[in-house]
Amino acid sequence: MEDNGCPLGSEISLTVRIFVRDSAQTASFYAGPDRTMGREDTITLLGLDTFNVGQQAYWKSLGDGYFSDSLAALSTYHLGQADRNKCEIQVLRIPLTSSSCRSMDPDTMVIHRWQGGLSIHKDSMISTPDSATLLGIMEQDTIYTGWWTTGGDGYFSDTSVALITYHYGAQDMANCGAWIYLNSNSPAACSETKDSIWLQVGNNHTPIQLTYSLSSFAADTIFLNLTVGTNQQVNWYSAGAGTWIVDSVNHTALYFPSAAEKTAGTATIWATQVVYCDSNVDSDTVYVNFSPSSIRQELAISLHLYPNPTDGQLHLESPDLNQVREMKVFDTQGKELKLIPYLEADTYTWDVSGLSQGMYVLVVTDQEGNKIALRFIAR
Repeated sequence: MEDNGCPLGSEISLTVRIFVRDSAQTASFYAGPDRTMGREDTITLLGLDTFNVGQQAYWKSLGDGYFSDSLAALSTYHLGQADRNKCEIQVLRIPLTSSSCRSMDPDTMVIHRWQGGLSIHKDSMISTPDSATLLGIMEQDTIYTGWWTTGGDGYFSDTSVALITYHYGAQDMANCGAWIYLNSNSPAACSETKDSIWLQVGNNHTPIQLTYSLSSFAADTIFLNLTVGTNQQVNWYSAGAGTWIVDSVNHTALYFPSAAEKTAGTATIWATQVVYCDSNVDSDTVYVNFSPSSIRQELAISLHLYPNPTDGQLHLESPDLNQVREMKVFDTQGKELKLIPYLEADTYTWDVSGLSQGMYVLVVTDQEGNKIALRFIAR
């Protein structure tokens, strides 16, 4: 009779091999947990070897950098050129010896780079009528590694530093603001790539201030100067029916009072500014009093100034040139220009090709001291 294929009464011989792992001789080589680094070029690593630390394993990188001492458990890894363009770098802790009683598998560590994101410190923003100052910061290690861009048409004081000033462009003004972006220098997969902020134009503005003086070339002509933020639209007004020459770039103007204002000896003038993207409108008013002795009668002679506008020569024609005592040319700020005319027949001619584009005033004085101001445009 057989049981399980073996005859009854037979002897069974078994051989058992018992493998004993000597815990004192067991070695494990750990590179350690994954690490994170910022913009720096080196990182110090500690291998957590449990047997004969520092002599039974060595460091190896899968990048192009190098270790200060690849055999030491505590070693510094220096990034290579290719490493600097990677988001992750793998390094290995590899055993030098092998034994059937030891765990000799290498361990891998991953070095993660650029984990901090960039952000705009919105609470530190300083706004003016035509610009805004911003601060960019990098989270975690506070190292700034970004550059600025805009969706508008303005410009930055410097696009590569943390603290910058953005100057609004004309289109920004029309849109009442602009998007500003802080971009990361690191690869896009390694961290947040950007932060953004909408800059609102017109939250602050400079109140206008209007001042005046009687012009140096005609005592009854009023020179006006307006202190105002550069991004404001300015409108000029008078209570009388006088005429204007306005320099919209420099926010200055000449006002020639009407006959009624000259007779009354007073003129009321005001200016307003429209603040972009704001409901406020600022204004300032001046009241001008004329001295009776300053009032001059206008010339009774016939004068013809042409071509107007002009980009070359300017001609003054009159059959009564013998009654003219002097002629002077001024800009809209009252500055006399040294232009010398030459006379041909009944016509004076000036070369104005060297003048900047804008309005100018030709003041003609007769033998009795009466004056007339003729306006022309150089282009």
